[in-house]
Amino acid sequence: MPETLLRFVVLVLPVALVPFLMAGPPHEPSTSKLGNLLRAVTAGLLSIVLALALLELRRRAFPSGFATTSRATHAVVVALSEELSKLAAYLLVLRPRGGRVRQSLRSAAAVALVFAVIENALYFTVPVSLLWTRALVVPLVHAGCTVILVAAVLRLRSVGTKLPSSVLMLGAVGLHALHNLLSSMSTAPIVVRLIPSLVAVAIAARLYYRSPSHSI
Repeated sequence: MPETLLRFVVLVLPVALVPFLMAGPPHEPSTSKLGNLLRAVTAGLLSIVLALALLELRRRAFPSGFATTSRATHAVVVALSEELSKLAAYLLVLRPRGGRVRQSLRSAAAVALVFAVIENALYFTVPVSLLWTRALVVPLVHAGCTVILVAAVLRLRSVGTKLPSSVLMLGAVGLHALHNLLSSMSTAPIVVRLIPSLVAVAIAARLYYRSPSHSI
């Protein structure tokens, strides 16, 4: 397989999970399922636009390079910007009011995967040694953190945890920031870089499977 095609397949493949995540009940009309899928993709695209807009605002507000004064500061600022962008796009486009809890969390993961695939596409020319790392780690951390954040914001009281929403929100941003920080360390092995992603996915999975299947 030509290297260019390989890069494309590896970086874009995670978006194949989006239709699965957005699949509704078997009795739901096909037009409704397609509409939900298109809304998830739209929200993912909008989240990228919002994230880029926030990046530009940061550059204009702090031309001296506020976000790059340290790796840790940069990691937190980027994580907060991206998570806020995904959350805003999710709430604006999908408007999860009165929907099923688990369906809302699956939708959040779908939006995050679209965001992650587009972000990965921006790094299309990264060395092959980093290609597989990005393709694996980035979608996991985006999906996991966004599910945690959405669960917190929607105040899902029956999600199998006694943690307050504020702790979940801080945890989502913190895990994303840790991922960013580890990714900036070229010497960090992939096992270490995977830790924030795996923790985020584990928490998101617990929130999902311990949540009720009925309406919010």
